[in-house]
Amino acid sequence: MLVWLLELFAAGKPAEWAWRQPAPRALTAAWLCLCATVGLAPCWLAWLATYFREPLKTPCAALRELHRSKTHTPTMGGLIIVGALLAALLLLSDLRSPLVQATLCATLGLAAVGAADDLCKLRRTCNGLRPLPKLLLGLPSAGLSAWLIYVQHRAEPGGLALWLPWVGEVDLGAAYLLLAVLVILCSAHAVNLTDGLDGLAGGCVLMVLLCLGLVVWCGGQGWSLATAWAWLEDPRQLWNHGEAAGGMAGPAGLVPFPGGGETLVAAGAAAGAVAGFLWFNRHPARVFMGDTGSLSLGGLLAVLALANRLEWLLLVAGGVFVAEAGSVVVQLCIRRLWGKRWLRCAPLHHHFELGGWPETRVVRRFWMAAVLCAAAALGLTQAAWQSGAEGPHVVARHAPPGPSLR
Repeated sequence: MLVWLLELFAAGKPAEWAWRQPAPRALTAAWLCLCATVGLAPCWLAWLATYFREPLKTPCAALRELHRSKTHTPTMGGLIIVGALLAALLLLSDLRSPLVQATLCATLGLAAVGAADDLCKLRRTCNGLRPLPKLLLGLPSAGLSAWLIYVQHRAEPGGLALWLPWVGEVDLGAAYLLLAVLVILCSAHAVNLTDGLDGLAGGCVLMVLLCLGLVVWCGGQGWSLATAWAWLEDPRQLWNHGEAAGGMAGPAGLVPFPGGGETLVAAGAAAGAVAGFLWFNRHPARVFMGDTGSLSLGGLLAVLALANRLEWLLLVAGGVFVAEAGSVVVQLCIRRLWGKRWLRCAPLHHHFELGGWPETRVVRRFWMAAVLCAAAALGLTQAAWQSGAEGPHVVARHAPPGPSLR
């Protein structure tokens, strides 16, 4: 809405006017969501406590004993995260962008699936929806989001190419739709599996959001990550050294796909909402996000990565989610094939919890792992830029950076 108003009433302003760029709107969205989530906490906590309280239905007796104190904690806090995100996008993003529409579609659609699962747990004796129906219910929103991203990227040179190690770029064509659907669903359910301890999923999601947001922001400026770090250490460098500091002379740094920068507003809004929610979700949690929050945030991460062709970056930065989902898959395969358990309990965080680690220690260790994964992703991105590796996923497309991310 703000972009439309600016174009309507500010026609005389220069094209590079700050508020027309996604970065200032992303920062504004982050602060608005943070303030709204924290400031309105008494209202939404009381509302959730009245209607939605967590039932303890895990089939593992040891976990039931460990988590006994969490019974009747308010849940479905993801409604607050999604509500703040939706309000920020409606106010500050360019709703005409297909990538913004894809973000809304994936987030709202998967939030609806998560809400159905949470309500199933609350209103029935079963432990929520079974895995296959939950997966199938997420297909329509994932498919529509994938189509919107596909339409945006197919018009760009190399927009549907996937870089594979030791192979190079492979033009997927229409098969990119399948890849996009797979990434969205896998990301959503990986975050969902991680959401088992106080603050665990929220903290890890925040690290990945910051990582993706930093790369997209640097791309909009035509900077490498090293240039951005130098600027943060001494902002005067950008003013004093002009083109050399800003990457305006010589090869460009990170160059996002056209239109992908607009998703920076969604990344900022989600980061602010999750940070505010974590204040109440940290141990001992006063509220849980539930599947409503975990599925929607996982889908949002996937769309951010797909919109900017950063699928490999998501895979590395989201290493904790990969490990959690992988532990469940391996546990199921070993049980089916050999009738044994590889872990004490899956997902992976429950294995350490049943091994005697306090919940706070498990969460802190996983947060540290998430920080290391994000740092590794940023390091690999910088290394790829320095080596001049060609490919849409990392970015060393040597084109002069424009003033706008759009």
